[in-house]
Amino acid sequence: MLLEKYSDRIVKIDASQDIESVFLDVKKHLMIILGIK
Repeated sequence: MLLEKYSDRIVKIDASQDIESVFLDVKKHLMIILGIK
């Protein structure tokens, strides 16, 4: 499932970036997903 992929990615990103960067990255991907569907 897509959400599982993004969850894994979020965990990996969280280890190397601050919360704000992670949030913005996730928001961008959510916009893309919502835009497609």
